[in-house]
Amino acid sequence: MSRSGADARSVAIDALLSVEEQGASGRLKEALASQRLDVRDAALARELAFGVSRRRRLLDFVLGTLVDRKFPSSGHLLTVLRLGAYQLMFMTRTPSHAAVHATVALAGRKRGFVNAVLRGITRMIEDRPADPELPERELELPGGRCLVFAEKLFPDPQTAPAEYLSVLHSLPEFLLLRWIEAHGFATATRLALASSCTPAVFLRHTSKVESAAVLAASLQEEGVLTEASEHPRILRWSGGSSPFAGKAFAQGLFVAQDPTALRAAEALGAQAGECILDLCAAPGTKASFLADEVTASGRVYAFDANPGRRELIRETAARLSLSQLECLENLEDLPPIDRVIIDVPCSNTGVLSRRVEARDRINLEAILSLARQQKRLIARGWELLRPGGICLYSTCSIEAEENEDLVTGFASEEGVKILAMQRTFPELPSHDGGFHALLEKATS
Repeated sequence: MSRSGADARSVAIDALLSVEEQGASGRLKEALASQRLDVRDAALARELAFGVSRRRRLLDFVLGTLVDRKFPSSGHLLTVLRLGAYQLMFMTRTPSHAAVHATVALAGRKRGFVNAVLRGITRMIEDRPADPELPERELELPGGRCLVFAEKLFPDPQTAPAEYLSVLHSLPEFLLLRWIEAHGFATATRLALASSCTPAVFLRHTSKVESAAVLAASLQEEGVLTEASEHPRILRWSGGSSPFAGKAFAQGLFVAQDPTALRAAEALGAQAGECILDLCAAPGTKASFLADEVTASGRVYAFDANPGRRELIRETAARLSLSQLECLENLEDLPPIDRVIIDVPCSNTGVLSRRVEARDRINLEAILSLARQQKRLIARGWELLRPGGICLYSTCSIEAEENEDLVTGFASEEGVKILAMQRTFPELPSHDGGFHALLEKATS
């Protein structure tokens, strides 16, 4: 039995607290999936939880201007405040009075305190665009509104550009400094904006459907609204019912996949009848595309080091009826592999709008540690690839240490030829960021 709509906010709070307690291993998606809500309430809980996590530093900055003393020591109370602030600032469909009332109800004995703080935010919001000449006092909000500070409180973008972008987009200042140094302030600003927006949901049609247009028609019959994307095989969900709650999903007519991720899989050039290994395959999205490409005459072996995530691969293969996609328990006794795809764990700096928890884990040591792990994975995949075979290395990162530097370093070894490299910056709502490189193994 589903929980009521009134519980969506409580579920979001519980998920946020759970991820905070779990630290590096916490995943909002998994925390939310463990709850039983109907489709509409699940969508609200997801928007709230991901939104608060995505905007946390900015929310805390605004709340800090209204809290005379230090922030509440209670994690629950602080999360309630963040939830209320997010609704007031970023959810234009919910009337302010309703957002305040619903949030205050979750505050227990601190209802008066939470009510006062949230009412303070409502008084700071004006129904007009922000003045671009006053970036230290006025912040642009959705719906043509702005939030106005009583004095100059926000970092100055001229004298402290990294701090300004860091607070505005709730990203680590360390990362903004890197982006400004590597790409300039204008590009860093675009990257930060793409990392803080709500990402689009993309649907790639499978081989069970002739075209994206046919899939769009099937989804429309279920009340799911879609529009064309920049990739001919992918639709963007634009409204209506959830595409993941109807027959089209259950029948395996589509998978969720971003255009950048699909282009990486396409770059491998899989052919009918080939034998392919996906070394870091969960949840099986790229592997399912490759299985369509090799057809029933080929074979895609999908492996993931995490036993729990291997079950996701099996679920994907079963839903899409892909008998040529096999989930492996280990990498022993494999036949000659024609092509290998190594979609490695990474810093996720190209998909921070989706992997909202990752922004709290990014630092230089984390990037360098990931690069060391990535080197081991590409070396392992290379060992399993037959002479003359093709390797696709891909990440969801836009950091050089995990991408160009790693690939060129690996290719400096004998017998490695770089066929192509491509880095894509995130640009919402069009596509995520990422990187892929195509390598050829010498025949002898």
